Amino acid sequence: MGEFKDRLKELRKTLKLSQTKFGEGIGVGLGVIRNLEDGITEPSTALVDLISKVYNVDVVWLETGAGEMFRKMTRREKIASFVGEALADESDDFKSELILTLSALSDTGWRKLREVIQEFKKAEEKIRQDDE
Repeated sequence: MGEFKDRLKELRKTLKLSQTKFGEGIGVGLGVIRNLEDGITEPSTALVDLISKVYNVDVVWLETGAGEMFRKMTRREKIASFVGEALADESDDFKSELILTLSALSDTGWRKLREVIQEFKKAEEKIRQDDE
C-alpha cells in the first residue's frame, strides 16, 4: 500500500491537520514533515513510535500499510487521552472544570452521578428507538 510518505500524508489528511499542526503535535517543524511526505527523508524508529503514540496510529499500518490506520484504544487509554487533551486545551475550561469536580466527588456523589448518566443513556436509547 504505497510508501511511508503516502501513508503519512493520508494520516495527516484524515486527521485534518496541516503539515505545521501535525509537526507541532510530535514536536518537529514543518520542514521535517515536508521532507517525510516528499520522500526526501525516512523516519527514525523513534519518530514512527512517537507518531503512533500521539496520533493513536497502528505502527504496522504506518510502516507497511497492513491492517487498520488507527489502533483500538483500551478503556484506560481512552480516559487518559481525554484527560490529557482536556488539560492541554486551554480554550475549553469546561472540561478542566469537569475533571476537577469529578476528582472531588464523594462516594455519594459518584452514586448520584451514575444515576444521572443512566438516565441520559435511557433518554438516548428512547430517541434512537423513536427515530427508527
